[in-house]
Amino acid sequence: MSLSLEKTGLGAVTVAVAALLLASAPLQGVADTTSASSTPCEAPKLTFTTTAGALAVELYRDAAPDTVDRILHWARDYENAGAELTFAWVQPHAEIRTTPLDLGVTEVPLELDASALGLDRTRIATLGQAMELVQGEFWAVHAANKSSPPTQLFGRWLEQWRSTRSAEFLVDLTRQEVLEAFGFGFQEGLASRPVTKGSVLLRNVGTDAAESRLTFVLGDRPKETGKWLVVGHVVNGLELVRTISIQPLASEFAKRGVPDEPVVLRAVELSCNAQ
Repeated sequence: MSLSLEKTGLGAVTVAVAALLLASAPLQGVADTTSASSTPCEAPKLTFTTTAGALAVELYRDAAPDTVDRILHWARDYENAGAELTFAWVQPHAEIRTTPLDLGVTEVPLELDASALGLDRTRIATLGQAMELVQGEFWAVHAANKSSPPTQLFGRWLEQWRSTRSAEFLVDLTRQEVLEAFGFGFQEGLASRPVTKGSVLLRNVGTDAAESRLTFVLGDRPKETGKWLVVGHVVNGLELVRTISIQPLASEFAKRGVPDEPVVLRAVELSCNAQ
């Protein structure tokens, strides 16, 4: 299209130029969700088509932006990647776990906000709760770090326990203080979610990273809140998750929770939920 200034008045030129600019400019507020470089969708949804049925997951970009972006990139390339994902580990009526996703890394950094999870306001209220903590998580952390305590504070706690056999030193501490003594670190500005029924998450590997497998849980897991990285929740198909969790186990791997015939993920569809 060409414009002749000799035959066109100034007003007409202005209108024509404005029309050209409008035609070439992208529409405001319309995101191209098929491109990795487009305006991010704030409520992305993945629909998984499996050999046992379909389920849908809404992802929390505001809770774990870096990890969710990696998952979205994986989803866009899934059908061309050549490696099928399977639900390779199950715990009846509790959880199911996939084989690793190709996220570009084998482990992703934990993205957790203690305040958003209420960890800075949740306290060990009684000596009984403190003793339960020592007998459970405390000794698990010690067993994993026998050569060296994860933090100096944990080392002092261990000495106190050995000398007094009392967990009174833990009473009135916040959950955040406990987890930081275990070696976990936290960020600010994230909308982190607790581990509840229907959560989709990445389990922690140590205190600063998470594995690349997706875990779907069928019940609240408050002790894992602040350790497991919740990236979304099941919005449709939770009963399918339960069905997968109780499928027959391979006899030679029954104690490990390995299914006899793992459910296979055939396709992943990415869409954007309206806010």
